[in-house]
Amino acid sequence: MERRPRTDFGALATILLVVGALYLGRALLVPLALALFVTFLLAPLVDRLERVGLGRLLSVLMVIVILCAVVSGVGWMVTRETTVLAEDLP
Repeated sequence: MERRPRTDFGALATILLVVGALYLGRALLVPLALALFVTFLLAPLVDRLERVGLGRLLSVLMVIVILCAVVSGVGWMVTRETTVLAEDLP
């Protein structure tokens, strides 16, 4: 009796289905992954502010304000540097 190599088309189909779903869902999954990353990054700061005596809501609001200030500052600096570079170009 001759043995033929077994090809598991079910596993291949499952892999293709998962990869296809990830590809099609990237418009939703990328921002979700970024939000989770930022959440894990900022959670220790919120916890520390809570331990200082601030409430949960005030701690979260303070961290959001700080994050917005940092992002705005970086955006302003990049815009300023780009403007200076554009003015220096011939």
